[in-house]
Amino acid sequence: MKIWFQKHTVQGRLPALDAMYEDHFAKLLRADDQIHIESLPGNTYEKQLPEGLVRFAGAESIFLTHFMKMAVKAETEGFDAFIMGTSQDPGLRECRALVDIPVIGYGESAAIYSLISNFKVGIVGFIPELFEAIEENYVRMGLTKLLAGSRALAGGPEIMVDAFKGNPVKHRDSFVAAARELISNGATVIIPGEGLSNELLVDQGVKEVDGVPILDPITLTFEFARMMNSLQKLGVAGKSKYGYWSVPLDKEARNRLLSIFLA
Repeated sequence: MKIWFQKHTVQGRLPALDAMYEDHFAKLLRADDQIHIESLPGNTYEKQLPEGLVRFAGAESIFLTHFMKMAVKAETEGFDAFIMGTSQDPGLRECRALVDIPVIGYGESAAIYSLISNFKVGIVGFIPELFEAIEENYVRMGLTKLLAGSRALAGGPEIMVDAFKGNPVKHRDSFVAAARELISNGATVIIPGEGLSNELLVDQGVKEVDGVPILDPITLTFEFARMMNSLQKLGVAGKSKYGYWSVPLDKEARNRLLSIFLA
């Protein structure tokens, strides 16, 4: 299976994060799998983290155009699935409207798994502004009943950078403290609000807080991608030919519009 994994960070900006992703993927890939890891363009931001931009809807609305182009590129180059590796799933519906291959979202996969597992969701992240976007996705999916709340890490971006420099204790302790607040509020599962926290926790083998599981949405996206790809091959309907978000755009028209507006 050929998998396109779309990161929401710049490759090489945090070498430790890149290494964690590669180690994580190595455990998920099967012998006949191929993976392409795509990041944001190198000049998207100058700092080590993109949090100064992704907290703004205006920036995210521009980023999603890049993800749309990458989804089309993935399909054109013969990939079997396109994974959006960030919790707020920017451009998920737009990408699906443009391509026929499965488009899998970090946030959506975590939500769907929580639904079928009868979990009550607590979200822990270091960018508080993203909670609004994540929660809006639960509203769109009709899954607000799953939400127990969201909590921001004490220490913010600074403890993230420190963790990737080899000092993960403050991040882990802050994550656990925030998770315990959500557990006291009824959460029965904890979802990392960004892929960065997820990779730090996976790297350290942190899988639960006081018996409450911490989901690994990256692993979920791979398994959902496999399932959706298999279902398509089995003839299970992937897309409807009716509806605004489902009717496929003619590929020639799609490519012409992309060349004009998203060159």
